[in-house]
Amino acid sequence: MQDNRPLILRNPEARPGQRQQNLLAGQRLIRTERQDTAYSTAIPILAEPRSFMALAPADRSLDIARQIKLKYEREMGKVRNRLPLHLGVIYFSQRTPLRAVLDAGQAMLKRTSSAQSWQVEAIQQGDLPPDKRRPADGTSQFQQTITITLKQSGKTTDWPSIDWYVPAVMGDGTTPDNWYPYVYFVQDARGTAQPTDRKRAFTDTRGNWLLHAGDLQVGDQIRFMSSTFDFEFLDTTSRRFELHYSDNGRRASRCTRPFYLEDLDRLDLLWSLLKQLERTQRYRVIATIEATRELWYGSPDHQPDDEVFTQFVHDTLAGAAWPHQQRWDEVQHMWVDRPKADPQPGGWQSIPPKWRQQLIHAGVRGELADLLELRMEILKER
Repeated sequence: MQDNRPLILRNPEARPGQRQQNLLAGQRLIRTERQDTAYSTAIPILAEPRSFMALAPADRSLDIARQIKLKYEREMGKVRNRLPLHLGVIYFSQRTPLRAVLDAGQAMLKRTSSAQSWQVEAIQQGDLPPDKRRPADGTSQFQQTITITLKQSGKTTDWPSIDWYVPAVMGDGTTPDNWYPYVYFVQDARGTAQPTDRKRAFTDTRGNWLLHAGDLQVGDQIRFMSSTFDFEFLDTTSRRFELHYSDNGRRASRCTRPFYLEDLDRLDLLWSLLKQLERTQRYRVIATIEATRELWYGSPDHQPDDEVFTQFVHDTLAGAAWPHQQRWDEVQHMWVDRPKADPQPGGWQSIPPKWRQQLIHAGVRGELADLLELRMEILKER
């Protein structure tokens, strides 16, 4: 672009009242050139085949995590039981020493993975659910999908389950994939450890049985390496020393963390529900639950498994000032205005039973406190 403007450059450190001299006197701007190069707002720190670290704006962190999760589901959907993904986010203020941030990030990278026993709760073959079709964009391998609902063996009934969407065909969208989506088999519902009655099953060199995901049945137990999502806010530099993981991948100082990677969607929906409460209501409800947890059990990290505390969490949530003029649309996953002639009750009762239970169980486990910390105290959302 042609231009003929004079250039002006003055000394920014000049004393007040001192005459400002143009350091580029006599120079003129003749031409400017524009480049259509897109620059990333992230700064890579570590980039290896197995791990990476990068600096990014805090308000974009969850969007980045969702995009990574989407790409992982699309490209590793057939082998995610053997190749897990661990995402960790360190939040910090601008005055936090970068050395402390890097130490915290390195601590998250040291998280180990181990295969655990998971039980098949449900199996469905066909298309992806309407709200889960984004992984199918740009690929044909999700034309036929095996949806496997898994719950970790030995956990209580209110423990969250995960859905594993297994592409059942190759990239052409028609050839059945008989090569990749295999799982390590533990036993079936009757306790039999050898699936000899299944069509696609074989043993590896160590004698472990592998079974095709399409031949799984409800009640089967398999070895599954779960993907996780974790976060921590470095309000002080010493907080980085709390980032320690046990052999099973859990944090001793934060019993709710890390979350399963699939919990990103669940936490988003829980936050959409909680946002309908006033800001002070959210604080009061969750503070009441956490204060009672510590009073009754002597520990803020205790996850009780009794009906009394569950009923207390239910009553606390139900007693909140949920709006009566709106209801939760389970199809669109959002609040919508209630018609004046709607005979259904408003408030707490307008939330579908499934999501009322999700809120209650998240409150019992302490996940609502984590959600409040992430969304309101760290990301400053309203």
